[in-house]
Amino acid sequence: MTFDEWYYDYHHGTLKKLKFGWKPYDSMGDREPAHFDIDDYQLNYIGVHNPTDVFQLYDFIFVSEKVEEQVTLLEKVLDFKIQRYEGEKHINHNKNYPDVIEVSREIKDLFRERNQRDYELYDFVNQTYFGE
Repeated sequence: MTFDEWYYDYHHGTLKKLKFGWKPYDSMGDREPAHFDIDDYQLNYIGVHNPTDVFQLYDFIFVSEKVEEQVTLLEKVLDFKIQRYEGEKHINHNKNYPDVIEVSREIKDLFRERNQRDYELYDFVNQTYFGE
């Protein structure tokens, strides 16, 4: 199954034979569509409903593309030198997965639509730290 097929079918509830480990129930025990578990996943994971509230719960948020810049910033905030990992980096080359996953424009648009608040969180954190 391609990623496009999985994402499209997951959102339309046609993947009933597959088990993903997510419970299709909300916190009140009511059944919800399964796609709620993957939409705006980052916000749901960190427990924030509004992206601009992130710093009410967290003192520091890392943006994966800018980790080195942020570690340097965190060192200044903490007045503490953080030791960097100097070992060899290993890449997991799983032969069961392709090196490149093709994702159609339709699925990218659907993903962006269903994860708008995660994108807002990303933009808000970048604006806060980097003025971007």
